[in-house]
Amino acid sequence: MTTYNKKIVMPLADIGDGGKSTTLIATGAGLEAAGKPFSIFEADKDHHTFFDTFSAKNKNGESKDVQDSETGCVKIDINTDPQKIADTVAAEYDHVLVDTPARSITAVFGAFGVDGTQLFFDTLAYNNAAPYFLFPWTDDEKAVEGIDKIFQNLDGLDFGGYEDGFVINIIVCMNNGLMNSSSKSMPAQALAAFQKSITIKAMQNDSRFNVQVVNLRTQLTQPAMNALKGKTIQQALTEKLEPSTRTLLMSLLNDGKNIAKLL
Repeated sequence: MTTYNKKIVMPLADIGDGGKSTTLIATGAGLEAAGKPFSIFEADKDHHTFFDTFSAKNKNGESKDVQDSETGCVKIDINTDPQKIADTVAAEYDHVLVDTPARSITAVFGAFGVDGTQLFFDTLAYNNAAPYFLFPWTDDEKAVEGIDKIFQNLDGLDFGGYEDGFVINIIVCMNNGLMNSSSKSMPAQALAAFQKSITIKAMQNDSRFNVQVVNLRTQLTQPAMNALKGKTIQQALTEKLEPSTRTLLMSLLNDGKNIAKLL
């Protein structure tokens, strides 16, 4: 059985305020805490949260606009060249984090098209890379629609030519806090909707998919969001913070560690 060592990690969601970029930033912090280096790419051309966070890590005095994978965060425009996401399999490290646009399910698979979606997974499989999609489960309606849409885009794929062991990994992030100071907490009905989801059950019984669940609990206040602006969680924690803000960032780091364990 082939070992798929490279892991391409991308958030997918068609809802706003679901903590998509923040979840990916937390994932990076969790990998860093585990001593696992990772490559970083920004495919959200309208919101550069991920880019602003990691491009600040340059070590040689370059400006934050320098797009060097060793000092910053490489930008990808999926509208002009969506297969650049597939080409991230050539990145230096085994863990590759790719932030995605708003309404990313529609944007990513819309940019790929049917043939491009097949090419994306072919490129991963033939380069010993596995896809990991972070899917925020935040409510009892939009989340159901989102996971249905993902399955509709992937169900027709042909994996017949791949070596054994290739699966599409779906990490369902039960986003209890939503990681956004303006968001509401996840309603109680959301868990019931997840448990009743026909699509989730279909994926769990389909050998092409590996569905995992992680519970996230951090809801950032505005001061905590301000503390993170342009910084990684670890960088923010080195600064002088109010105790409550430090507590929230530590909680977010713990969320990231829990995601990293699944990668």
